[in-house]
Amino acid sequence: MVGRLASCNITEGSGQYIGELLQSQTLKELDLTNNNLKDSGVEQLLSRGLASADCTLEKLILKKCGITLKDASCSKVVSVAIKSEKCHLRELDLSYNYLLDSGAKAVIVAVVDASSKTERLSLACCTLTEKTCELISSELKVENLATSCLREINLSDNSLGSTGAIALSSVLKNTNCKWEKLW
Repeated sequence: MVGRLASCNITEGSGQYIGELLQSQTLKELDLTNNNLKDSGVEQLLSRGLASADCTLEKLILKKCGITLKDASCSKVVSVAIKSEKCHLRELDLSYNYLLDSGAKAVIVAVVDASSKTERLSLACCTLTEKTCELISSELKVENLATSCLREINLSDNSLGSTGAIALSSVLKNTNCKWEKLW
């Protein structure tokens, strides 16, 4: 089953209820694009839903949801949920949120972890800089490249610059890199 709740005026107070929806064993994809969930709503959604043993969600779209991941507790919940053995998430789209490099860090560290099943990550238009690319490069050391499931990463419409491109090219040059798409 696919859930499309894009542009439904869902606010941060609804995060816990959306999290309960994720406990459905039939829901495979959820699109919450353009809702005002903010960090607190995402924290509730992930802690109640994605971390649940009943959750079989494979694709989560949180574009334009007012997410920054500045709150340490929210960053921790995101990280723990993505790395959880219970998590089936294969695709995560956080595009068009004001993550900055600091907010992207928790997501990237979790996604490249060997226990994460995430194959596709989209951080398009998240106000990222070359620091995010350098973080990706440092996190994806030889041992992580061999075990990471990450195949696609979207970093388009960010200010990555030449330094960022160089950092990403070092990842692509590694023979253990399994990336199929970088954009």
